[in-house]
Amino acid sequence: TRRGFLCFQEEEAIAPSDPKSPLPDKDLGIKYLKQAIELKYKRAMKYLFDYYFREGHVDNNTEKAEQLAKEALNLGYKDLIYSLLRERYKYEPKKQMEIVKYLAEHDDSYYQYIYGNHLYHETNDSHDAFHYLKRAADNGNVLAMYKYGYYNLIGYADGHGSRDEGFKYLEKSARNGCLAASYYL
Repeated sequence: TRRGFLCFQEEEAIAPSDPKSPLPDKDLGIKYLKQAIELKYKRAMKYLFDYYFREGHVDNNTEKAEQLAKEALNLGYKDLIYSLLRERYKYEPKKQMEIVKYLAEHDDSYYQYIYGNHLYHETNDSHDAFHYLKRAADNGNVLAMYKYGYYNLIGYADGHGSRDEGFKYLEKSARNGCLAASYYL
């Protein structure tokens, strides 16, 4: 609708500064933003996310912001979930790792590397750590190639790695410019 389109274009759609504004109240503004989101308008997602994020203390809005960020990620719009990582969860490492895991599961090679490395060092879960590091390496992350290869080599003595796999990924990493990998070859 025309009125919904206007609402999604204006930042004041949710909280108009002028009470006599032709824009509707915040509930109606949210309704129009949600309609625009159904039509896959990223800008509407951003405005609604910003509102939920700013008003996190009201009506589970933090959870709504997180859910909206996940929906946006499924549409290929990563900015909102990155905002959650940067701002909201600075001092909540457990929540931050949940979002990192979510991004890793959605094929973001950088976060696959971060999550795999976290698992390796913080939980000693080498099986899952290797899984995420290998996925990141196979998706072209050079640092993940190095770490996956290195962890396979140092874990070989304990039965947690494969020597051949380690050298294979160290070689891949070195061929892609990682000087640290070439040290072990």
